[in-house]
Amino acid sequence: MDTQEKLDADKYIHILQRKFESILGTEGLDFSLKYMSDDEHLFIEKITWNFRTLTDGFENALQFLMAILSEYFPIYKKANNSLEKSIVIDNICDIFIYCLILNTTDKNSRRDYVQMNKLKAFINDLVDLASQTYEQRICTASFILIKQTQDAKNILHNLNIDFILFEEKNYINIPDISKYSRAYRLVDGLSLSYVINSDYQIIGIAKKRKSHQSIKEICSTITDDRVQFIYLNEKKIYWHLDKDRVLLSENFQWKLKDYNVIKSILKDIIADSHNQTNSAFDSQIQILCNVIKDLSNTNTGALFAILDDNFYFEGKLRKYRDKTILNEILVSEKAETANLYKKVITNQTDNISIKQNTDPYLIKLIADVDGAVILNKKLKILDFGRMIQPQNIDDSTNNNKKSKKYSQKNLLGYLKINSGAVKILSTKYREGHVL
Repeated sequence: MDTQEKLDADKYIHILQRKFESILGTEGLDFSLKYMSDDEHLFIEKITWNFRTLTDGFENALQFLMAILSEYFPIYKKANNSLEKSIVIDNICDIFIYCLILNTTDKNSRRDYVQMNKLKAFINDLVDLASQTYEQRICTASFILIKQTQDAKNILHNLNIDFILFEEKNYINIPDISKYSRAYRLVDGLSLSYVINSDYQIIGIAKKRKSHQSIKEICSTITDDRVQFIYLNEKKIYWHLDKDRVLLSENFQWKLKDYNVIKSILKDIIADSHNQTNSAFDSQIQILCNVIKDLSNTNTGALFAILDDNFYFEGKLRKYRDKTILNEILVSEKAETANLYKKVITNQTDNISIKQNTDPYLIKLIADVDGAVILNKKLKILDFGRMIQPQNIDDSTNNNKKSKKYSQKNLLGYLKINSGAVKILSTKYREGHVL
């Protein structure tokens, strides 16, 4: 390979590395692509990042990504200018998203090629629909995608949802919705939802039965691989591939929210500190992740801070109790009335922990209050609504090391949710933009 070809390959890899860091949410996690090439071809040897445990779905996605990147390099090289090269890059990203939705790794088969074209048209229609309004309120429609029409009634019945099936001659498509503008608000994803087949035709309407849960809440946790759930909110498209993976499209940019990754990273951070690997600990992590998922999906801001067992004060390791480190790390709270409300995170003998019998709505409620929810390594809720001393967040924010009394080692990590995005901050995952 000559110098120019190597420059082309390096640039191609660099651009795609940044693109897929954004799509996969691996910024700050040292995501990297290793490759080899000859005069005609480029071979992706390995995709690595500094996170040790990959979920099966994530691993499969990365393996498929390696094949796409290798295949499209010759096309990228033949592009005549930067605009054409940019189109090639965008096509690679789109194909990756389509293959995730279709759950296929064979984009070249005739069937999958046809399905990809139908999917592309459907997504374009969704983008148009997401911007529609009725009486100045934005469209919030939702779609339950059931691949086989004959399965729809039984699947929805098992979810305690009624199904109004249209006659086949009355199937409609998204552009037909505009003929009845009231539908922009009527089918809201809470009580009513459209039902679509694998050709993205609207075959009927789902209607929830009397229940405390909305259709969106029910369908966001579906474990049936025959079903996917799509809803529109604030001009964004949320596409639930399954209960733990959501594709988000905003301004034609896709992101994959994989909550299994959050779960694995939290286990990696906390378990390393005290070797917890039992099923009870796994259950606690799952409950916390479910709360994070709900907060993220509802664009609710929150900050969780997880304390380490070890208390570092003026460079020395000290023994401490929870109250000791809280007093040193948190901004002092003057309002005595606050203590009355803090009783909601206590039981008869101690502060409550995040576990099976803990009310998840309470955790979401205290997370929504200004300030941080403070947890210890066993996920006991020590406090909430508290401000953390800014000098204790990150050593790199203060060049005067002598002025820093408390080491960041006091904290295993932060988990921050803002506008749907989730960030992990810790000594392991520096500003890791995970979702």
